[in-house]
Amino acid sequence: KEGYVYTHVLMAEKKLGRKLKSKEVVHHIDECKYNNELDNLIVFQTNADHAAFHKGCKIELHGDVYVSKK
Repeated sequence: KEGYVYTHVLMAEKKLGRKLKSKEVVHHIDECKYNNELDNLIVFQTNADHAAFHKGCKIELHGDVYVSKK
């Protein structure tokens, strides 16, 4: 909104080689929000997929983002 972008978003975009889509969510694998190393970040297709993962649902790679298995 004001021209600022979170570091983890920039790093995830670098990892994917593209801009994040509006509904995509970046997740820190080790749950440390300060660890923005490329190998510590994955992108979920939606916040619902991210929430499902935290509730214990399995996930799978769908293209270059993760989705919860239904």
